[in-house]
Amino acid sequence: MIFRASAAIGIAGFAAALMMGSALGHHSFAMFDNSQTAHLEGTVTDFEWLNPHVWLHVSVAADDGAAQTWSFEAGSTGQLSQSYWDANTVQPGDVLSDVAFHPLKDGSNGGQLLELTKAGGTYMCQGPDCREKQRLEREAEAASEARANNPVPSFFGLWQRDDHPFMQFVAPESGRGPVREHPDYIRVAGDQQPFAGDPNDPLLLPWASEVIVDINRRQLIEEEVILPAHSLCWPSGVPGALRMREPVRLLQTEDIVTITYQRDHQVRRVHLNRSHFENVPKSWYGESVGHYEGDTLVVDTIGLNDRTTADWYHTPHTENLHVVERYRVIDGGSKLEVQFTVTDPGAFTAPWTAKVHYRNLGENAQFNEVICAENNKDASTGVDYPVPMGDLTAVAF
Repeated sequence: MIFRASAAIGIAGFAAALMMGSALGHHSFAMFDNSQTAHLEGTVTDFEWLNPHVWLHVSVAADDGAAQTWSFEAGSTGQLSQSYWDANTVQPGDVLSDVAFHPLKDGSNGGQLLELTKAGGTYMCQGPDCREKQRLEREAEAASEARANNPVPSFFGLWQRDDHPFMQFVAPESGRGPVREHPDYIRVAGDQQPFAGDPNDPLLLPWASEVIVDINRRQLIEEEVILPAHSLCWPSGVPGALRMREPVRLLQTEDIVTITYQRDHQVRRVHLNRSHFENVPKSWYGESVGHYEGDTLVVDTIGLNDRTTADWYHTPHTENLHVVERYRVIDGGSKLEVQFTVTDPGAFTAPWTAKVHYRNLGENAQFNEVICAENNKDASTGVDYPVPMGDLTAVAF
């Protein structure tokens, strides 16, 4: 059946369909009414992939139910190839839900082919204006096929750290792990003792080692309370967010994974299947991009400012910090493992790796309201916590 968006041409006009074919050869397109665009639906009877013009022949049901053959002229095979057509783009028997065309000025059953849509949803067009649209269509089809062949792992659930009594990072079975605790300092589970890093750890560059020495002096000798970022209502950064005791949730869509932390409802956004922008401005959580590798979500983060620390020991880092996290559900869905690698040539002598584990709190678990108010007071000193300030040139990703 024919329907038209802007044309007012009757379907009837000739007692028999006028067959237009390749025999017409090369000619002017003046016979088509370019001011009108008509639409119809039907079934392919023939597709002639030849030069100088490709031809599409479609059987269309007229208003009285009789079958009519409509013939549509397109560009050359070379022109259509640039828009992803080939000799097998359509086949006899294919059902077309829409054929858009400039009709013939004399009202014959035919026209200049513009675009078509198969009943299954495949869209085809021709000409320079459609090539970008067609490219995006092909990329979407490829991505859909890839997802069908490689199902995206699900990270649904509410996850909470349960692998270390102090929420510290766990060293890998082999390879360089995180900065070590001071060998002469022993923490007891349940105590509110400060953390003390080892300033002689060969992982630290001299200036970073000096920072650890100063932190240890202030905490252990002068008994100054130095709280982590998230206890000050400050964003935790990366990998600092992996230290938080409160639950975390991963919300997955086709283009983005949103990581939401219960602690002050901090949020990270991981943009999927794209590269980092150039000259990423520095911010608390930087810019994260990601992709799936089998059952693993790989998150690559850069653009982090230097206002956070790398661990519980207040180990500093520079704005060259680069963190790659690998999220994977294990143990039949009861555990979430995050392995991560930290690289910062401005603070560390080599990249280092660690991991953390979360347990699944169950399908009925919910976030609690944990709101960290600005300008609140340190209970031990009575002094207002400093308010975290962002860089005015930074943008949220």
